Order: sequence, then structure tokens, then C-alpha cells
Amino acid sequence: MNKPRNGFLRFLGGTLRGIDITRKVVIDVIFLAIVVFVLIVIFTPNAPPVPATAALKLDLKGTLVEETPDPVRRAMRKLIGQPVTPVTEMRNIEAALRTAALIAPDIALTRMLYGAYLAREGLVAEALKELEVASKLDPDDAQIAYELGVARYLVEDVDGAIDSMADAVRLNPEDGWPRSVLGLVLLEAERFEEAAGELSEAAHHRPEDVEIQAAAALAAGIIENDALAYEMLERARIRADEGDTDLLLAAEDRLDAGPEPCRTFLMDEVAPELLRRRLQERP
Repeated sequence: MNKPRNGFLRFLGGTLRGIDITRKVVIDVIFLAIVVFVLIVIFTPNAPPVPATAALKLDLKGTLVEETPDPVRRAMRKLIGQPVTPVTEMRNIEAALRTAALIAPDIALTRMLYGAYLAREGLVAEALKELEVASKLDPDDAQIAYELGVARYLVEDVDGAIDSMADAVRLNPEDGWPRSVLGLVLLEAERFEEAAGELSEAAHHRPEDVEIQAAAALAAGIIENDALAYEMLERARIRADEGDTDLLLAAEDRLDAGPEPCRTFLMDEVAPELLRRRLQERP
């Protein structure tokens, strides 16, 4: 009498194990589909990645700013084949990113993408939590370090922002963009010698970036490194167009006048606007 009963139990156990395996396969398939969906949205042509700096809806003072055409909305229109309203965009993209983060909470990419999206929407405190988790999961990812630095700056943690952006530069020293933002944040902290070094190095990696070269020249002028200051100014002149003329003339006037005019012009007129714009978009 025990043999049939034992056989039935073995059959039941095998069935349950099969169901458990099937459940795992289904979860894996769902997660893979979500990741593919997210990657399609992000890497559709004319739709660059959506880092925290892509299109903030709030300026640095928390004031609403006018939105520019959103590459994510264009990508979503291609994906679902119809005009995308803000509500549709929110429900589709945010739901996908949030679901991916929930299903795979221990994968740094999903947490970074969701955190970056939240920051892009102005939800910086929530974004910071996601990006801090992503950084712990993958401390050697330069993109995560940079996005975390941006989020920390937006919650007015300047020292934390500097640390994270310095990590991004250390992890990817050839990328001049994070280095240029780091230099501008160092200026705000009045760490002028470090700022001049980072900005001048960023200028070498981004020779077309006239604004950063001008900022590097002024920062060098503050610390009375005239050789570096005029080198940066000359490099800026080589790549400048008509729209840069006023900035370069003003920078040269301040360099000729001495450290204090350089400091006043850079800190009051050049650096704040330059940093604001760089935190809103990334090439």
C-alpha cells in the first residue's frame, strides 16, 4: 500500500519542481523583455541616453523651465506608433524603468536608469536613493559615478558631488565632459587651483569647447598662473566663432587686469550659467 502512495508523492514533487522551474523561466523572460524595451527606447536613433542631465524640468533654484523637444518622447512615438502625451510618456517609460528596477534590484544598470529618469523629471531626492544603490552595486562604473555626482549637487551636497565626479573622472579620464563639470563645481567651492587643473585638462580632451577653455583661462588667472591662462585663451581663440567673441574679449580684459577681476567675472557671470547649462544636457 505504501508504494503507490510513495509513487504519487514522487510524481507530485517532480510536478512542483517543474512548476518552480517554469516560474523562474517566466520571470527571466519578463525581465529580459523589459530590459529590451528600455534599451529600444534609449538607443533608438536620434534618442540618446537619458542621464540625469538630459532635460531637467527644474532649474537649479527649483523653478520650472520651458521644456525643449524631448528625444525620449520621439522615441516613444516611434515605439507605439502614435503621438505621445506627457501622461503616456510617464506611464510607459517610468513604468518600464521602475519595473526593471523592482524585478532586478541587484543590477546596477536598472537602478541607474531609473534613478537617472527620476532626476531628469526633477525628482532628485528619489533619484539620489536609486543612484546611491547603483553606485554600491557597481562602484567602478563611471556613468553611475557621474550621475550620482549630479544628483548630489542638485540636493546641494557640493562636497559629495565633487567626490562622485572625481570618481567618474578617475574611472574614465578620457571623457572631458565630467571633468569640465567637476571643474565648475570646484569653482563654486572656491577651490581655484584644483578647478584650474580640471578645467584645463578638460579643455585638452575637448578642444572644441571654447567656453571651458575661457573658464580655464580665468581660473588660471585667479591663481596667477599666467602661462596657463594665456595658453587656454589662445586655444579658445583658435576654435572660436563669432558667438564667442564677446566672452573671449571680456576674458582677456580681466586677465590683463589681474586676479580679482578674473575672479569676479568668472564667479558672477561665467561659471554659474555654464554649470547650469551643463547640468541640463549632456552630449
